[in-house]
Amino acid sequence: MAGERTPFLPDVPTLAEQGLPRVEVKGWWGIFAPPNMPAALVEQLNGAIRTVLSTPPVRQKIQNFSADIWLGSPQELEAFVRSEVPAIQALAKKAGIEPE
Repeated sequence: MAGERTPFLPDVPTLAEQGLPRVEVKGWWGIFAPPNMPAALVEQLNGAIRTVLSTPPVRQKIQNFSADIWLGSPQELEAFVRSEVPAIQALAKKAGIEPE
């Protein structure tokens, strides 16, 4: 849960404990394919990944890391990534981090 220390690193303070109460960072993972991969292959790959991530042993293993599983489409992942970019850019700018 946001704002709470992770049980995996209980001695690491939260951002709020470090004086940044309004900053919330959520980690996420996505699987990306090369830019010109045929749409049919992308859909096939997405289906296979969704199948594996839906199996009880895999779900349990991921949930053991306090992670949620979101089974979206390639289009939904693209929209999510695009929506995250402005916030990440603003945070980097505020922190004085320059792109390399």
